[in-house]
Amino acid sequence: MKKAIKIVLIVSGSVVLLAAGGLVFAGCKNSTFEQIVRTFDLTDKEVQNFNFDLSTSSVEFIPTTDGTKKVMLYENKRHWHEEKVEDKTLYVVSKSSEKWYEKIGWDLTEKKVEVYYPSFEFSSLRIDSSTGNVKIPKEFSFNTCGIDLSTGNVTYNANTKGSISIDTSTGNISLTDVSTSSLKINRSTGKVTLTNVNVEESLILDGSTGRSELEKVRSKTLNISGSTGVIKLNDVVTTENIKIEVSTGDVKFSDLDAGTEIDIETSTGDVEGSLLSGKTFDVRSDTGRIDVPSPTIGAPLCKVRTDTGDIKISVKA
Repeated sequence: MKKAIKIVLIVSGSVVLLAAGGLVFAGCKNSTFEQIVRTFDLTDKEVQNFNFDLSTSSVEFIPTTDGTKKVMLYENKRHWHEEKVEDKTLYVVSKSSEKWYEKIGWDLTEKKVEVYYPSFEFSSLRIDSSTGNVKIPKEFSFNTCGIDLSTGNVTYNANTKGSISIDTSTGNISLTDVSTSSLKINRSTGKVTLTNVNVEESLILDGSTGRSELEKVRSKTLNISGSTGVIKLNDVVTTENIKIEVSTGDVKFSDLDAGTEIDIETSTGDVEGSLLSGKTFDVRSDTGRIDVPSPTIGAPLCKVRTDTGDIKISVKA
C-alpha cells in the first residue's frame, strides 16, 4: 500500500513538473517571438516636455543630424506602451495584460523607449520607472529634470538650468560635463560618479551603501551622507561649506577647498587628503593617529571626527 502511494506521488510530482516546465517553455518561446518595435512620429508635433511612467522600460535620448523626430517603442503583446502629445508634453505610459500564469518563465524581449531628436533645449524631463536604465547625452538640455528608478543605471550628461533630482534604489549614477542650478542624488545602493560638474547652489548626495567619486566639481555647498561607502574627492571646491558624514568608510581627497567650513565625520574609516589653502583645524580620533598642519590664523574651520581611523591632512604650498 505504501509503495503504491509512493508511486502515485512520484507520478503526480512528475506531472506537475512537466506542466510547470511547459509553462516556462511557453513563456520563453512567447517572449522570444513576440518582440514588437513601433514608431511614434513627432515630425508635426511640438514637444517641450517629457513625462515617462514606465514599469520595465529603459529610456534613451539619441541626437539626430537629419531632422528626424520620433520615438521608438520596444515592447511585446503583453507589455506595451501608450503614447501621446498633449500641451507640448510627450507622455509614454507602460501597460500590461499579463496573466498570473504568464509570469512563469522569463520574458526575454526588450522593453525600451528611444527618443530620436535633433539637439534641442527642452523644458522638463520626468522619468518614473521600476526597472530600466536611463541615458541622456550632452546634445540635449533641460530646464528641470527628475528621474526616479527602483533598479537601473543613470547616465546623465545634459546641461540643466534649473534643478536635477535623481533617486534610485539600486543602480549606478554618472554625470559628466553638466551645469545646473542645484543637484540632489539619493540612492540606496550604487556608485555615484560626478566629473566636471558645476552647481550654482546646493549639491546633495545621500546614500545607504555605495562609493561616491567627485572630480572637478564646483558648487556653493556640498553635502554627502551615507551609511557605508568610500568617499573620494579630487579638485572639489565650494564657495561656502562642505559637510561629509558616513558611518563606515574612508574619506579621501586631493585639492579640496571650501570658502567657510569643512566638516567631515566618520565612525569607522580614515580621513586623508590635501587642501588648497590653510585652515583652522579641529580634529579628533578616538583610536587613530592624527597628522595635520599648523593652523592658519583667521582661516576657515576644518573639523574632522572619526571613532576608529587615522586623520592625515596636508596643505598645498
